Amino acid sequence: MKRCLFVLICLLLLSACIKKQCKYEYPIAEIYVLNWGDRPIPNKGVAYIYKKGTNFAELIDTVRFYALARGITDSTNLACILNSKKLNHLNDIRVVLDDTLVYDISNIEIEKFLDTRRWGMCGPIERDIIPSLLVNGYVTRDTTVPGELAFPQECGRIIRKR
Repeated sequence: MKRCLFVLICLLLLSACIKKQCKYEYPIAEIYVLNWGDRPIPNKGVAYIYKKGTNFAELIDTVRFYALARGITDSTNLACILNSKKLNHLNDIRVVLDDTLVYDISNIEIEKFLDTRRWGMCGPIERDIIPSLLVNGYVTRDTTVPGELAFPQECGRIIRKR
């Protein structure tokens, strides 16, 4: 009986020590363009999904934004809301607003964050965050959670219609 109890306790302790992996396939539901200010809201928006590491050369799929609106918590942000589960953190993303403003998003990294301000039953809460990403050559450090991306409006690249 003592051996069974000892083995059970050892298995319990070993299972608690397994390092959890970040979920890169978690779908992205919202993309926030920060510091949008009082600019007019774009009429249309499209997200192009590219194979990671191909420098936006191998197109995989295209997704239209379900809605473009002001942010709920901060009205100076633009919220681009998706109604599709195709977009995830495993690919590079090109966001095009009104066919003129382009954001090339790459180097999306997810890491574990130990939140010592919030405590659960067994100690501080550990959660996934996106600490930084590369937008048109600019490294942004606007931390978000998986399922969201956020970057400043100033990173945009304007293309001219011919």
